[in-house]
Amino acid sequence: MAFPTLVSMPLIEPYKEGAAEDPVIRSGTEGGYEQTRPRYTRVPEKWHIEYADLSDSDKALVKAWELAVMYGAYMDTWSHPKTSTSYNVRLAAPIEYSLFQSLFLWNALVEELTR
Repeated sequence: MAFPTLVSMPLIEPYKEGAAEDPVIRSGTEGGYEQTRPRYTRVPEKWHIEYADLSDSDKALVKAWELAVMYGAYMDTWSHPKTSTSYNVRLAAPIEYSLFQSLFLWNALVEELTR
């Protein structure tokens, strides 16, 4: 089961992507020099995404996906909203849901997807 296709697109403003953590080990010396080396053989990536204006049915699709991946215990497929590139990702935290501008629309904050 891949991340559901929703009517609503993710919000642009809180969208972020980058390295999941600093991929470099750094050691300073007394002379002011710094030795560095890679921490990993690959750099884990992360995405911070927020969806707004979700209908009750779209919210139910996201909740069903969240339960299917057991809140991050399992990896699943997610498509990047701009490039449509598919990634195998894992939730780093449960999705937060909040009402958006009315009693009928929802926000879904995906704090972090990692791969």
